[in-house]
Amino acid sequence: MPDCRKGSVRIMKLKKKAVLFDLDGVLFDTEYMVARFMVEDGEAVGIHLPFDVILSWAGKSQEDFDRRADELLKDYGGIREFNRLTAHLPAKRPPFREVKYPYVTEMLEALKKRGYKTAVCSASSPSYVQQALEDGEIAQYIDYVISGHDLPVGKPDPTIYLNAMDVLGVKPEESVVVEDSAFGIEAGKRAGCTVVGHYDPQYHYDQSRADIIVDDYRKLMDILL
Repeated sequence: MPDCRKGSVRIMKLKKKAVLFDLDGVLFDTEYMVARFMVEDGEAVGIHLPFDVILSWAGKSQEDFDRRADELLKDYGGIREFNRLTAHLPAKRPPFREVKYPYVTEMLEALKKRGYKTAVCSASSPSYVQQALEDGEIAQYIDYVISGHDLPVGKPDPTIYLNAMDVLGVKPEESVVVEDSAFGIEAGKRAGCTVVGHYDPQYHYDQSRADIIVDDYRKLMDILL
């Protein structure tokens, strides 16, 4: 697995036609904000939650997240009761423009100029994804958007990526998936794509299944362009 965090590593150019991106933790550094919002909602209803514990769940499947939250909130009736108690609170959205990872816009613009097809394949809701792309001022660079809410199965099942490739008219061997979590990386691998792991040191994902790891999108541009 080439690790492009190391400056001495040299990688051959990848000749591909499409790049398929996850959203949270890949285009936007939003994982920590989800944890912060949950803590803030808890405080508003008198429930004190440990931020570090919730942040450590970043990248888990929704099922795993809910299981851990049920255990943490067992004295309050579990995650469903927590959601009921906080349902009246104003919905919070991350400041997407502010938390967009460096060089995301430049990378997407360069990919489009070179004729790449692009997609965002996220487990988040369609409205959340659309708002992120619009607020982050990158919607114009994305050819196709698919939400896991529209599918019967989630990552690590590869359906979301297989669907995107079908719509874009590309084959797995012509596509690159950019992911951060182990579930997302596994989904990309099962779809038959080359998978790039986006590394952020504040999270501790297992990215051992990725084909390449990058911590700077200028390095991904060097590989693809």
